Amino acid sequence: MVQSNSVADAIDAQWNVPVWLTGPVITVLAATVILGSRRGRRSCR
Repeated sequence: MVQSNSVADAIDAQWNVPVWLTGPVITVLAATVILGSRRGRRSCR
């Protein structure tokens, strides 16, 4: 997960948010997008 590590480092450098906190936040956001698109596809049927 090189990209998420880079994002975590950039957020830590810019806003001093701990790296360990950025991982779960990115995971929740990605899951929301993925699961949201699956729900949207089901409702179009």
